[in-house]
Amino acid sequence: MFAWRGHAIDDQSSLTAWPGSGRTQYTTLVTEARIVIEPDPVIEVFKKDIDRTLLRANLKLSPEERLRKMQSAVSGLRLLREAYAKSRP
Repeated sequence: MFAWRGHAIDDQSSLTAWPGSGRTQYTTLVTEARIVIEPDPVIEVFKKDIDRTLLRANLKLSPEERLRKMQSAVSGLRLLREAYAKSRP
């Protein structure tokens, strides 16, 4: 295995440069590439505090539905702030 851009790539794969382009092409010699990505310890610490079910539910929505949901939340927050401001002497 060798590392390329932070990824571990098995020995049955190769990297080739495109002449003159400065870009690299990843070519695999097997049916399926086996890339192993080591977990980042910082991300692992934060993952325990994130409700991934909410993320998955949000990603099931279309972009338009997500925007409507956000606009509704902002509108509710605005109403809450106005009500709080009115309640203060």
